[in-house]
Amino acid sequence: MRRRPAVETVVCDACVLINLIMVRRLSLLNRLKGLRFVVAPEARAEVTRSRQIKELEKAFSKRWLREVPLIREGEAELKARLSRDLDEGESASLALASGRGWMLASDEAGILVSMSEKELGKDRQIGTVWLLREAIHQGLLGVEEADSIKAELERCQFAMTFRSFSELI
Repeated sequence: MRRRPAVETVVCDACVLINLIMVRRLSLLNRLKGLRFVVAPEARAEVTRSRQIKELEKAFSKRWLREVPLIREGEAELKARLSRDLDEGESASLALASGRGWMLASDEAGILVSMSEKELGKDRQIGTVWLLREAIHQGLLGVEEADSIKAELERCQFAMTFRSFSELI
């Protein structure tokens, strides 16, 4: 069994970043203990709306998030192989996470989940729901606040299969 490091690095795909920006909770990236967040340039480029770019730039300037390019041996080749089935941001994010032994934060389902499990191992892909649940566990959000965030995300077409975060804790 793999021992979890004191600080786990998480590669964020654009969908998670956009979700957190939409509900004004990008600062959780700085506040969640034991986690450090990075993004591949390709995933960063998928954030295209001006308000979202502004919030993302603030996260970079405050060092809540760091950009990490694919520069290690094998990372570009893995991205090219993954790009046959995934978009640029997803393939770069998964290649970065795989190449460095990091976790992946993405809300994409389908083929990404199976590819992530193959490249990273079981339970190494997390998403917005996991981050919000972790914020509850760490005392950064209450259940009611998380449920309010859930309702806001659902109005933006991010469907969740549970009624309340109280079911997850």
